[in-house]
Amino acid sequence: EHTEGALVLYDDEFPGKPNYFLRDAKAYSEQNPYFIHQITMDDLQNATFDSNLL
Repeated sequence: EHTEGALVLYDDEFPGKPNYFLRDAKAYSEQNPYFIHQITMDDLQNATFDSNLL
């Protein structure tokens, strides 16, 4: 209702409370224009590692 999308830090291998938000957001996005971008801890670590190479 107040956003057009969500960036969710979530790892499918270690589900937790964010699973409920992600499930509801995906259901909402099936009926409404709502962007969901999911990143994992590996994505975050790789981005940090890549930036340290610069």
